[in-house]
Amino acid sequence: MNPDRLYFTSDHHFGHESIIKNQHRLFLNTGDMDWFMIYKWNEKIPKNSTVFHLGDLSIHKNIDTLKILDQLNGNIHLILGNHDRYNLEIKNKFAWIKDYYYLKVDDPAGRQKIVLSHYPFRSWRSSGHGSWHLFGHCHGNMSIDIGKSIDIGVDTNNYIPYSYWEIKELLNNKKIAVIDHHKEIK
Repeated sequence: MNPDRLYFTSDHHFGHESIIKNQHRLFLNTGDMDWFMIYKWNEKIPKNSTVFHLGDLSIHKNIDTLKILDQLNGNIHLILGNHDRYNLEIKNKFAWIKDYYYLKVDDPAGRQKIVLSHYPFRSWRSSGHGSWHLFGHCHGNMSIDIGKSIDIGVDTNNYIPYSYWEIKELLNNKKIAVIDHHKEIK
C-alpha cells in the first residue's frame, strides 16, 4: 500500500444534530456541518487515494448517506463504529467493511504495521514491536498514552483527515509508556 496516498479518519457523524452540541462543534446545523466536512475531506484527499474510515460515518438515512458518499474522494474502507448500520445499497459503496483490520504499509523506512479499530485498545497486536494503533470513538476526549496509538477522529484535527505521514510524525514525537505484557508487573 502506497503511504503517499493513504489517509485515515473517523467519527464524522454526518447528519447527527446532537453531536454539534455534545462535541461543541461550531456549526449552526447538520447541513452546514456536512458541507464543511465534505469540503475538508476533498480538499485533503485526492480522488485515487485509499481512505480508512474508523467508524461512525453517518447518522443520516441511507439515501442521504449515499449522496454524501458520492461526493467523497478516495476508495473508502470502513471499520464499523457503534453508529454504522447500513443496508446492502450503502455497503456496496465501500471497498470493504470490517470490525477490525491489521494493515501493513510499505514505508521506505520499513514495513509499518497498523491496527485499525473504532475503539481504543490498551494493548494490540505487535504493540511491543512498533505497531501503531489508530482509533476513533473518543472525539479527542480520552488520552491514551500507551504505545504508539492515536485518536484520528475529525474532532482531533479540525475536521480534516490525517495522511499517513502526519500520523507517523505525530507518533514519532509522542511520549509514550510502553507496556510489555510478557513481563511481570509488580
